[in-house]
Amino acid sequence: MRTVSLVLGVCAIAAGASSMGQEVGAAKVTGLIVSQKDGERREFRTRPGTYFTLKLDPKNGNSKHMVVMTEDMALGDRIPTHRHPNADELIIIHTGPLG
Repeated sequence: MRTVSLVLGVCAIAAGASSMGQEVGAAKVTGLIVSQKDGERREFRTRPGTYFTLKLDPKNGNSKHMVVMTEDMALGDRIPTHRHPNADELIIIHTGPLG
């Protein structure tokens, strides 16, 4: 089956957001590298039988304002229309159809 690999990121808008590796108050923020197989596999509540992998969130990577996930989609699949009223969403198509 051909798939499209997506990386999805949802980031809550936060005033004074800092870059990785910079000091924030007394705490030092460090970078995080997550391998392709790492993360927490979950099922979409709104699309039963459809799974994604959480790469970064409060539990995985201790992120306070950002969620990053990946999903493999079959050709012809689509992301349903939805809203994030208090956050931005960025979709990166990592690979596309072959052939």
